[in-house]
Amino acid sequence: MAAEAVSAAGGAAVGAFLNVLFDRMASKRFVDFFRRQKLDDRLLQKLKTAMNSVRGVLDDAEEKEITKPAVKQWLDDLKNSFFEADDSLDEIDYEATRLELEAESRYITDEVRKFLCPRKSFKKALKVRLMKILETIEDLVNQKDVLDLREIIGGGQSTQRIPTTSLVEKSSIFGRERDQEAIMQVLLSDDVNRRNNLSIISIVGLGGIGKTTLAQLIYRDERVRNRFDVRGWVCVSEEFDVPRITRDIVKEVAQMSCDDKTLNQIQVELEENLTEKRFLLVLDDVWNESVNYWDQLLKPLKSGAPGSKIIVTTRNDGVATTVSFSSIFRLDMLASTECWQLFCKHAFEDENCGDYPHLEEIGKEIVKRCDGLPLALKVMGGILRSKRNVKDWENVLRNDLWKFSKDDILPVLRLSYRYLPSHLKQCFAYCSIFPKDYKFKKEQLILLWMAEGFLIEQEGSETMEEVGEEYFEELVSRSFFQHVNNSFVMHDLINDLARVVSGEFCFRFENQEFCRTLEKLRYFSCATVKQLLSSRQLSTILKSPHLRTFLPVNNTSWKQDIIPDLLLNQQRLRVLSLPCWEVVKLPSSIRHLKHLRYLDLSRTFIKSLPKCLCSFYNLQTLKLNQCGRLAKLPTKMGRLISMHYLDIEGTNLQEMPPNMGKLIKLQSLTDFFVGKREGCGVKELGSLQHLGGTLRIHNLQNVLNAKDALEAKIKCKKNLKELYLYWKGDHDEEAILDGLQPHTEIEVISITGYGGTSFPNWLGESSFTKLVSLKLRGCKYCSSLPPLGQVSSLKYLEVRGFNEVRVIDSDFYGRCVSAVKPFQSLEIISFKGMPQWQEWRPYAREGESESGAFPCLKLLRVINCPNLKGALPSHLPSLAKLEIGDCPQLQNCVPHAHNLSSIVLSNGYWPHFNSSNSLTIINFQESVLEKIGQLGSSLEEITIAKHEPLMCFPLELFPKLESLRIEECPKFESLCTPNQEFVSFEFLTVLILEDCANLKFLPERMQSLLPALLELGMFNCPEIETFPRDGLPLKLESLAIYNCSKLIVGRMHWDLQKLTSLTSFSITDYEAEEMESFPEVTLLPSVLTSLHICDLANLKSLNYEGLQRFNSLEKLIIRNCPRLQLVSDEGLPSTLTYLEITDIQNLDFLFNRTFHDLTSLRYLSISDCPEIASLPEEGFPPSLDILHLNNLQNLRYVEGLHHLTSLERLTIRRCPHLKTLQEEGLPSSLYYLETWGCPLLRKRYRRKKGKYWAKISHISIIDIS
Repeated sequence: MAAEAVSAAGGAAVGAFLNVLFDRMASKRFVDFFRRQKLDDRLLQKLKTAMNSVRGVLDDAEEKEITKPAVKQWLDDLKNSFFEADDSLDEIDYEATRLELEAESRYITDEVRKFLCPRKSFKKALKVRLMKILETIEDLVNQKDVLDLREIIGGGQSTQRIPTTSLVEKSSIFGRERDQEAIMQVLLSDDVNRRNNLSIISIVGLGGIGKTTLAQLIYRDERVRNRFDVRGWVCVSEEFDVPRITRDIVKEVAQMSCDDKTLNQIQVELEENLTEKRFLLVLDDVWNESVNYWDQLLKPLKSGAPGSKIIVTTRNDGVATTVSFSSIFRLDMLASTECWQLFCKHAFEDENCGDYPHLEEIGKEIVKRCDGLPLALKVMGGILRSKRNVKDWENVLRNDLWKFSKDDILPVLRLSYRYLPSHLKQCFAYCSIFPKDYKFKKEQLILLWMAEGFLIEQEGSETMEEVGEEYFEELVSRSFFQHVNNSFVMHDLINDLARVVSGEFCFRFENQEFCRTLEKLRYFSCATVKQLLSSRQLSTILKSPHLRTFLPVNNTSWKQDIIPDLLLNQQRLRVLSLPCWEVVKLPSSIRHLKHLRYLDLSRTFIKSLPKCLCSFYNLQTLKLNQCGRLAKLPTKMGRLISMHYLDIEGTNLQEMPPNMGKLIKLQSLTDFFVGKREGCGVKELGSLQHLGGTLRIHNLQNVLNAKDALEAKIKCKKNLKELYLYWKGDHDEEAILDGLQPHTEIEVISITGYGGTSFPNWLGESSFTKLVSLKLRGCKYCSSLPPLGQVSSLKYLEVRGFNEVRVIDSDFYGRCVSAVKPFQSLEIISFKGMPQWQEWRPYAREGESESGAFPCLKLLRVINCPNLKGALPSHLPSLAKLEIGDCPQLQNCVPHAHNLSSIVLSNGYWPHFNSSNSLTIINFQESVLEKIGQLGSSLEEITIAKHEPLMCFPLELFPKLESLRIEECPKFESLCTPNQEFVSFEFLTVLILEDCANLKFLPERMQSLLPALLELGMFNCPEIETFPRDGLPLKLESLAIYNCSKLIVGRMHWDLQKLTSLTSFSITDYEAEEMESFPEVTLLPSVLTSLHICDLANLKSLNYEGLQRFNSLEKLIIRNCPRLQLVSDEGLPSTLTYLEITDIQNLDFLFNRTFHDLTSLRYLSISDCPEIASLPEEGFPPSLDILHLNNLQNLRYVEGLHHLTSLERLTIRRCPHLKTLQEEGLPSSLYYLETWGCPLLRKRYRRKKGKYWAKISHISIIDIS
């Protein structure tokens, strides 16, 4: 098959792996241990020689493996041997570390020295393993001549590629009009670099995305022809040969051959031909980013006239950024419409795709899988060009990428991979563990690379994390990874490429795939936990003897039972990820994982870690975040000397174990809990000089003296970005805080519970040029704020719980030593809970009135400052939102702010302001309607709450209003003032009226008055009797009526039938005495999709005839209708997918066949129904995915569950008399079972001890509590 021609390049990164092995064997530590322990040095030398013998032919093997299966097998066997060698070397390294640590903790005597020697069994086993590895590699060395593998002098061969030309078929181009015009705008502009009369335009994107095609389109454009005196097109490809490229340029622009000339002669010739001429040169498919090569190439090109341009197409961002005068355009995937057009162009040629409607649906599915990549669309279209049979198209749909021939899509992408340096190849191939569309974090992937040994740390040079960062950015620049929000993702075809090159060494379980071989398997990941557990694959995977990575990627909980088998069999694991698993305790078999480097137990129920964890000397990453039950770490954590990353955020720790300062390789420590015991103090942080990222230091009240704080050396940790400091209790800690001064590179500082009366001098120094966020909370004894005005980078400032501050004055703004105004970057400032604060004095230079401070402030919040008098700063030109609450003495003036769009006011404060888009007022005792009316032309959103004087709301004053909410206004009567002239409020879409006890009617002619209204909610408005005579607005989509008794009584006059857009209706009224049946046949429109019926105390029956009219109803919620009896045989609408029933007296309908026939129902919840003693033997609708049973006090039996073949989640709570689930067992589809408050069930189904535990033990997630 064609797939085999491009299939698993398992040895593509063997060279990088080999380099790692040589580095390990050459290290001084390794050599010293080997000799000191009198291990077989000759055996090691033979192993090096054998490895060296294959080193030279790896490039040739990589080329030939694509077409020669025997070579591929040879490379796979070689890599397999290298894995074995790496495991053996790792054991040597582990043993060396163990002996060193033991030696440190013992007085060295002859007896102890003898004890510290490796065990004889270790030496013997090691020798056997190394001899076996040597034998295998020597056998592979003997095969290289048979396979005709040769050493390639000067590196690998370049893959031959047909040179591109400037010719283009315009009819084959779709969806690049915007890109073309954007580039044309730059191309035809006169904006040039004055230094060299030349600018470069780089078109960057994945292979096959259409860079060359777009460049061709631009090159042939008539406007380009008229603009430039000279044009030339050169295909550069992989080898950036400056003489060759220069010759090709001369041939293009001068129409002459110069093959026999030197580079100097060629460049002189080129310079003469371009002097004073405006030229356009296209360099297509450029790979090299060497600055020296570029400088050499560009020298003669700088002689052109102003406005000369070069267009470069490349897959590598690095090429674009190498040239400092480059405009960069990155191409995205095509949109779906253009994808279909391009596909049809190639699949149907001159035929009309509309003539083949039977192929269109399949074709569009194929197009989806191409994910907008033009080359893939062309290839797929070409494959199907001569096929008009549905079966042929379906076959391609099932096998799309694996049916490409070796001249098609995968080789195009393989070229990108092949051109990677060897160290990037193995990093990229490892990414095949990620499912398609999986979003991963850069930091996460770097830690995984580090655990697998792909990142080599050079002593005195870059850290592994820094190396990983470089590798990652290089893969991003080459379009292997794409940035999506705060994460990264691989394009589907790049993901396929990763799977191809990783081959059988990686297995990603999805879609019931079967792992064919265990011998080579090293990396395993799984996204579909339920499918894996229900298949036989898990037991197969657990038997794999060489697994290095076990990585579930969807954070779904797994049952704990498989962990012992996993740990017992997988003793070579480097990466073990168990986030969200039901782990309470790790089994003793974990002690065998001496190779482990990455352990993720985050968001588990684990209560303690085993002592043996402290012997994992290779462990680099330990994730324990959000393990809320974890209260203590093992005492000897200080022995984990390889630790780089420790995440303990969200744990219940109160104190760190002693001697954490020995973990000198730590790069990230999320939290440090200061203890009182020796070795648990804050000074342990002092030796952790590489700490970066975020650090939270808790329990600082346990720091006894300033010397300990200084010895923490926080000021020396220049990689720290965020520092959080926490105190508890009342202590005078000014000297402590002074000693905890961070490096000036810090970006975020938060100080909580500080007990000093003033702040140290460092807080507020202008040298903190990267500080963007500062939070000061609960510093209740401080009488003044630090001088923060000269921290030029500060954007966010929060001050909360300062009980002693009375005045904010000039000290707050800092000493102005230049023309720079205070708080020049601040965007948000918030003051809360400052009971003694009386005055905020404005900033003003001597002899000047207030001006200049806070030029960028967007949000000002002042809450619960009851004694604040005077005014706020008056000149805030960028202010967009103002929130003032519980500041009754504040002067009534708003800052001068032209951009003010949102104001939230509460408890009486009303400043003077001219305009705002959004206004919220809460708890005003005096009328503010007239003041609101003065803002009418600008307001779009108004919320008025707890405003007793409000009687009417004059809509005519607010022509642009989009949302109006009136809440808890007991005197409110009307939306419109009396005798109002008719107008149409075409912008109002949301109207909410809540707790308006005096509201009696809505405005007449509402359809014309509010034609755009989409949402209407009336809550607790008991006096309103009816809707307007002409009905509600016709566009209404959602209507909610809660506790409006008089309105509900007159419901037959609502006239809602004509509301053809109404899809959601909710009704609640506990006092609706006359409502015994609902909904009446003609009450609601048939288009309804969601119906909520709640708290109707006198409702006795549902009107099934009325319900059956809802032919689109999907969601039905019935709550707290205690007299309701669901007994009808007529049944509920068959379209229901969601049904929730709470507090219903009689549920006989559950036992009717009509209920069983709700074949679309996926979610069912039954709660608070005391009459239910058993559930139907015939069973629920078989389509159910989720079933919740809650507070069924008399429920004793549950039958029929085994018929629910789609059931995935079953939750049973507060069913005290329920004894058993059912004799027949639960469906195999079930993967989540939770019971709570069911003592009889708990006894019978208790984990491993209950009588019926075996009947549920197959379920992956079980919570019996």
